[in-house]
Formats: sequence, C-alpha cells, structure tokens
Amino acid sequence: MTKDGTKERHKKRKKEKRFVDVDNYMINIQGRKIMERNRIRYTLTKQGDTFAGLAAEFALMEWQILKYNELTKDSILKEGQIIYIQPKRSKAEHGKDFHIIAKGETMYKISQEYGIKLKKLLAKNNMKQGDEPQGGTKLFLRKRKSVTE
Repeated sequence: MTKDGTKERHKKRKKEKRFVDVDNYMINIQGRKIMERNRIRYTLTKQGDTFAGLAAEFALMEWQILKYNELTKDSILKEGQIIYIQPKRSKAEHGKDFHIIAKGETMYKISQEYGIKLKKLLAKNNMKQGDEPQGGTKLFLRKRKSVTE
C-alpha cells in the first residue's frame, strides 16, 4: 500500500460491480440487478426506494428518472415496479408486434412492460390519453393500427 492508499482503493474497486455503457460511462451497481428490455436498461424498485435515491444510485438527475418513466413528482413507487434508467423507445423490439390485453392491464403498465413511450403506444392504436382498452383487445406495438383493424 502506498501513502495515498491507491492499492487499497484499487482492491475496493475490483469488488464493486460496474456497469459500462457505449460511451464507457461507468455506474457502480451495489446489489441492484440491471436488466435490459427493448435495448433499454431498467431495474425493479425495492421497498423504500425514492426517485432521489434511484437518481443518485444511477448517476442521473431525478427529473430524468421521472421523464424516462412518464411519472410525476407525486407518483408513488411500489416494490417491484419497472424503472427505466434510459429513455424508452418509440416501438417494441422486433418480434413483439402486438399484445393481447389482459383484464385490468393499463396502457401505462403495457408501455413499461415493452419499453415504449406511452404517447407513441397510444398513437399506434388510435387512442387518446386516458383511454384504456378492454380485455382481449389486440394492441399494436410496432406499427400503427389501421382504421379497419
């Protein structure tokens, strides 16, 4: 060990899990699993998580967490909730062309499930903000629903 403690710090860094994105930007991940859906990284909330805490953990600003997940400051986080740490996409990944609505599913929940911006999902299905489809409805995830479908 040197006087400035570089060897000790080096050992400490090795133990930490690191996340490296395309730009080689590293994020320390301490006990939180990072998953990917639709080429977007996300995590699941734990009990006691806050927007400020998540933002700090992933080296983001609180407004980014809110924007990426289409939430407001007064939204309440629930344990197991999907939280994207990158912006969502305009359409679902290849091979996920549509989704059949199950009873009780919301458009927001589906947008989070597939990593699609809610506004884009609504537009693809000729719906307006606040519209919720009935169970059994075929929801388009990649292309716009034609008027006859």
